[in-house]
Amino acid sequence: MKEYWNPDGLTRSDLIEIIRSIPDSVIVYDSDGRRVICSNRVLKSHVTECETLSNGTPEIRAQILQSNEEMAQAIASVIETGKPLSFILTAPHFIYPVLYTMRPIFDEAGKVKFVIADGRSQAVVNKFSEEYIKLEQDLQANRSSLQLLNQLHLKNFNIVAESPAMQKILKIIHRIAPTDSTITITGESGTGKEVLATAIHESSRRRENTFVPVNCSAVPHDLMESEFFGYAAGAFTGAKATGRIGLFELANNGTIFLDEIGELPLTLQPKLLRVIESGEIRPVGSNQTKKINVRIIAATNRDLKEMVRKNEFREDLFYRLQIIPIRLPPLRERQEDIIPLAQHFLNIYNKKYQRNCYLTDTAKSELLRYHWPGNIRELRNLIERLVIVSETDAILPIQILSHKTSFLSTAAAEPGFSIAEGEAYSDALSKFEKAYIEHMISICGGSVTKAAERMGIHKSVVYRKMKKYKETEPPTGETNA
Repeated sequence: MKEYWNPDGLTRSDLIEIIRSIPDSVIVYDSDGRRVICSNRVLKSHVTECETLSNGTPEIRAQILQSNEEMAQAIASVIETGKPLSFILTAPHFIYPVLYTMRPIFDEAGKVKFVIADGRSQAVVNKFSEEYIKLEQDLQANRSSLQLLNQLHLKNFNIVAESPAMQKILKIIHRIAPTDSTITITGESGTGKEVLATAIHESSRRRENTFVPVNCSAVPHDLMESEFFGYAAGAFTGAKATGRIGLFELANNGTIFLDEIGELPLTLQPKLLRVIESGEIRPVGSNQTKKINVRIIAATNRDLKEMVRKNEFREDLFYRLQIIPIRLPPLRERQEDIIPLAQHFLNIYNKKYQRNCYLTDTAKSELLRYHWPGNIRELRNLIERLVIVSETDAILPIQILSHKTSFLSTAAAEPGFSIAEGEAYSDALSKFEKAYIEHMISICGGSVTKAAERMGIHKSVVYRKMKKYKETEPPTGETNA
């Protein structure tokens, strides 16, 4: 094996220069306990020590002599025993206590030849200790999150929980999933309410039974009762001769997820309240009730309290649904989850479309600066689109900016940028790119170099783009500084 050092190539002056340059307090002692060489930090400390001995009070001089004696005793101990030793040394001319570690170096006969004393300020040690403790805490938090994900069977539900807000929700789910309590999940559109409801069901004792998702806003009001509770034979014109079971009966012994519960008509709300209170349903056209065992998870992006105030939602039903309320925070309140979610979707769509796309650091910064009105759904759709249309594997910040602009009104778009009705995507993207580059150069005082740095691309790319858009000459005042 080839060696990576050549001691014969070092002169005595080289070794002295190397030892002198070490930033810690390093001292080399011989077998008689005499100093052989030391780092510059020790030399500076020695000068301060001499000045203190000359000008200090008798008490301070006594303290210095005592610290020197402690050092000498430590060196003598290492020489005598041949064992390493660590101790903390204090002295009036030290700003902070110093942790010294003594290590022996042996000759061929096994006797101590030198002792290396390496000292570090207690302040530095404390800083390392604090950083270590923080790393341990972060690691423990990640372990706890992973443990909860495993216990809750959430690994396959695209749930990312690195933010404190989602960590708190995971802990809530861990407590409530095994129960049969009614749950209401609130949050903006696209925050993953159905994903969370499915995960709760899969983490409950009901996971072997049916999970029935129902979008209340998609069911016509005149059909909602029969859809929910079923109907008896001949209940109405066109009804099946055998009758039909409803969604609640279909979810018997399982979970029913009532999404957009705020869209439930007032006429049906008392019947849902009866189901919650009695555990019974009555099919349309029947005089008989059926006993069912269903866990209800509701969800909405509307303010149910405000709806109660406006008499648009029953107060008694509101409180029966609010036994366990969970608020899913919007993505803009989950900054720590944005990049992990983006990477998760990137892995999915890279595999699906056989790509190797990755997010550049500047693209990640743009993702973090966006407010995500469409939340996780918007992020997922954006990543899928970028994987499909990106010409290179590297996803650049301009592609994120293009997406942002597509959600802005023409008035709020970049100067000089507007989209014509029916305009092709490639044409709109080129138009935005041109306006964006011109705008960035303008706000950078005409400097292409500064604009390129701010955009996260090389200035040669900017010049090439300018040439493409027939802007062959750089703006007046361009500098390379």
